[in-house]
Amino acid sequence: QPKKKLKPVALIVDDNRLNCVVLSQIINKLGIEAVSAGNGAEAVEICSKTDFDIIFMDLAMPIMDGYEATRKIRKMRNQTALSPIIAVSANVEAEENDKFFSSGMDDYLTKPISMLKVQTLLRKHNFEIGDRSVEIPTVAVDIVQNKYKSWSLLD
Repeated sequence: QPKKKLKPVALIVDDNRLNCVVLSQIINKLGIEAVSAGNGAEAVEICSKTDFDIIFMDLAMPIMDGYEATRKIRKMRNQTALSPIIAVSANVEAEENDKFFSSGMDDYLTKPISMLKVQTLLRKHNFEIGDRSVEIPTVAVDIVQNKYKSWSLLD
């Protein structure tokens, strides 16, 4: 008898480690486990071996961008191929929207990322997350204050 998953699992794909940490902290706080990949090629490899309930996909990454990774994931014959893929971008122009959806993405999350934006998006895609605090995760604040002068999530 297969083991039932205790909580949903998300894949966060971004070449900026700080973006992965911030989004991971937010979704962990909402009861979703997070796994991260540093580029589209890594994401495709991970998705070929593991099922995810949702994928947060950066667009501009080295090796393989988010559009190409999404097209490859959608061609897989596993549960992940059917999961929502969310574009994560600061640039949400009308022509970009067409590109998101034509590559197989289901929705988008605009930067800067916030707890409220993520909650709204997850509810829209039928994730049961309950009511949670909307504070910024402490670890992200510590990283930003101690190590980074500019924060790419605010680009």
